[in-house]
Amino acid sequence: MCLAARHKIRRAIGIEYSSTRADVAKRNVTRLRGRRADARILCQAAEETDYTDVTALYFFNPFEPTLLDSVLNKISL
Repeated sequence: MCLAARHKIRRAIGIEYSSTRADVAKRNVTRLRGRRADARILCQAAEETDYTDVTALYFFNPFEPTLLDSVLNKISL
């Protein structure tokens, strides 16, 4: 997410279920040098996220297979 935010894109959004990890990611975003895009971290379940306006996705260490299938099915609708 931080790497994407260094490019000239409209927005980079990270989704993290764990509030502890989301807090770390938020701190990383605030300290990110060379940021060229709006960047934010959402603390929520990936399967409950609205992917309507998404143009590109990158999954780092994604979820268990059944949850990944659920997210991919939601994205492909």
